[in-house]
This record gives sequence, C-alpha cells and structure tokens, in this order.
Amino acid sequence: MFEIREKTNEQLDTLQHGMNLFHEALSGGRKAYHITRENGDDYDIVYTRNFDYVLPAMPEAYRSLEIYWDFLTYDEEDTAYIVLDQFQNRKKVVFLETNEYTIVIGRILLRDRKDMDLYYQDPRILWFLSESEHLHVGGEVPEDTEEVLFVTAPLGNSYQNTNGNKLSVLAVFQSMFYLQAVTKKPLDKIKYIRMCFDFGLTGIGAIMSHVVRMESIFSHAGWKAYIEGDYIGKYSSKFVRSYLNLPDVPEDADDENTVSYNDMLFSRLSVTYNGLHADRIIEKKWFKDQLISEMDEYAQAVIGDKKILGVYIRGTDYITTNIYGISKQATVPEMIPMIRNWMDEYSFDGIFLATEDEGILRDMRAEFGSLVKIVAQERFSVEEFKTVKLIAELENEKYAPDEKEEHIEDMTVNYFYAMYVLSKCDSFIASGLSNGIDMVKGFNLDHFRHYYQFSVGMA
Repeated sequence: MFEIREKTNEQLDTLQHGMNLFHEALSGGRKAYHITRENGDDYDIVYTRNFDYVLPAMPEAYRSLEIYWDFLTYDEEDTAYIVLDQFQNRKKVVFLETNEYTIVIGRILLRDRKDMDLYYQDPRILWFLSESEHLHVGGEVPEDTEEVLFVTAPLGNSYQNTNGNKLSVLAVFQSMFYLQAVTKKPLDKIKYIRMCFDFGLTGIGAIMSHVVRMESIFSHAGWKAYIEGDYIGKYSSKFVRSYLNLPDVPEDADDENTVSYNDMLFSRLSVTYNGLHADRIIEKKWFKDQLISEMDEYAQAVIGDKKILGVYIRGTDYITTNIYGISKQATVPEMIPMIRNWMDEYSFDGIFLATEDEGILRDMRAEFGSLVKIVAQERFSVEEFKTVKLIAELENEKYAPDEKEEHIEDMTVNYFYAMYVLSKCDSFIASGLSNGIDMVKGFNLDHFRHYYQFSVGMA
C-alpha cells in the first residue's frame, strides 16, 4: 500500500498526479515516488508491503502465512468482482488516514453506495475525491455505533480478531478485492474451487466446514467448491463419501477454470468480512439418508422422552497445541456453575456429554455422576500428548497403519453420532467455537430451547 508523505529531497522517479496514479506507481515497481500536481503542492508516496505492517506482531510460528495479499494489480471498475458485503449494515464510514486504500475505498463507495456518508480527517483527500454532499472532510466524526465503520491504520484489527467497529484498512480493502486476488487467471473463466486435504491432520468437522465456507465466500462469483483426491485429510475418500454427500470433481473442471484451495488462501480469507461471516453450518443435506436414519434411531434410544441438556466440551489437542488466533475453550470448572444452574432452573433429567477428552469426562462425572450420558468411544487424555500436539499425530504414534484406518473410521462415525444426539437435546451448552458446533446447529437448525456458547477469549 502506498502512503502519502510530504515531499522530500531524495532522488526519486517522478509521476504526475491523476486518477490512475497508484496503478502507475505499482506497475513501476519503485518503493517511493515524487508526485507533481499542476495546481497544488507536490508530495511523495511511499510503498510498504501489506504483510510487513503486521509481521512484527505475528507469532514466529505463523509468519509464513502471509495473511494479506500485496494487491499489485486490482481493478476498481470491475464491479462484478468487488464485494461490498461489509458495508451492508453501515450508513457511515470514518477514515482515520488518507492513503492509497482509503482513497480507492472512498471512490468506490461514493460511486456504488450513494446513501452512505464518508468522513475523512485529512483534507488531502480532496486531491483525489470530488466534493460531494456525502463526503465530509474535517470536523467532528460520528459516534461509535453499529451503523458506523471506522477504517483505521494498517496496524489495526482484522475481521478475524475483532468484534468491534474499528477495522484495519488492510482488512477492509482485502474484504472488497479478494475475488480479484485469488488467481491471475481470467476471472470470467473461473467456475470452481479445487480443495485437496492431503496434509492428514485436519478433522472431519473442519474439512466439511471449509467446504461450506468456500461455497459461501465465493458465492458472489458463482464459483463452486469440490474435493479431489483418494484421501481427504486423514480419511479415505471412499469412507468419507460412503457417509457424506461431498461434491465430486466436475467433468468440465480444468486448470483454466479452477482455483486451488490451500492453507495460504484460507489464512487470507480468514481476515476478511466474508471469511468471518461465511455460512459454516453443516446441514443434514451433507449426510447420507441412511446415516441420518440410523442416528435418529440411536438418539431416540438415548434420549427418548427425557429432557436432556446437551454439553459439548473440547479438550486434548485444543489444550496442547496453543494455536494462535483461535477461540479458547472454557474449562470444566468454568462451565460447571452454568451447567449446575441450568440443571436446577430448567429441571433437566440428565446431561448428554460430547467430548474426546478422558479428563473432561472424569471431571464431569465427578460433579454430576450418573446424570452424565455419553457415546461409547475411545477418548484421550492430555497426559498422552507428551511428544505430539494433535490427535491425528497421536493416532500415528499409537496405531499401526492397518489399525489406524479402522480406528479413524470408528472415531469419525462416533463423532457424527455424538453431534447428532447433541442436536436432539432440549438445550445446549458449548465450551467455545468449534466445527462440531457448526454440525450440531445444522442438525438442529437453532431449535434449542436454551443455548449458550462460552467465549473466554482468543489464544
């Protein structure tokens, strides 16, 4: 992104001030330029790579995932591939700086959102934007309300790590132009997103959530996601497709009309508005009818006509990985007061607990005894994670190859059953964000009598 600076005496290439200034500067490849104006003060523009703004604050382990594109090319006239969803509930936007991106954003909003008022503190914005009744320069800014978006310096929050109304200009710009950044291929030729989960560590809930989210994120362009490969993460494709209705490889998919999904793409989409608000609910339609029928029978046998409180508590690898930037999970001691209060206030007959953690099961049974019901499955304890951090890594360590596949299949089917039984409970409490909750919500469609999801901060 180019920032506007006072003119210096440095030896720099010179460009003429105009509407295409930043495109000319980006194509020129220089880090700084002198800019001349016919009827006004000259100035300099200085370039910084977008990720370099946030790199010093990134944990070492995550510095390889450059969460921002450089946007060396973009087209503010190509409205078919500009996404304005982040402004849909806003009436005013306040820009705290004037730079390349706040200028481009303002130009687009004045053109495409004629009902929106824009506020700039820097009078130099009038060098780039024409006067308008919706353009306010200097003076007081609106109060901080849900209708106002504050676009801050590039060091500010992304959509991934804030719930407020103050967003980094990088996140706002990327939320508008991500469709133009995902590929260098002609955008009007793209039809598909190819997803290959060959890294072997991702759980089935995360895989399904990624597919649903990609469909949602790219819905503006009409691009469809599909999964390719003999293995989908650690799961054989044959096994997964025997239970799930996953999209097959389209017959007409080829390199010219397909964009490949990878960790880098996911990281960059995660900081955008559409990445945060993408549909992630894993509905029944993703599951084979036979599996749904069998899970229905099981849930009826477990719950019957009893009034059951569903409780979902993640542990083990959520505890051992210390992953940066994800929601922390509430612990059993943090959850017990609310569970106890609900049990008394709403007169539940019992608790159905879903957890992969042996310690969590032990603690819940110590508190609630025989009221706690579970799906019979293998569980892990944090103590087992001495040399590994993820459940998938522990499975590699504990099982021979021929045993591991059978174990994974059993664990996965049990996981589906546990999520389904949770969805049939009267009410639901969860320890924090999780792909499993996306599945429970998809089965239930928000019909719980009472619902609470703990939020104890970010890792």
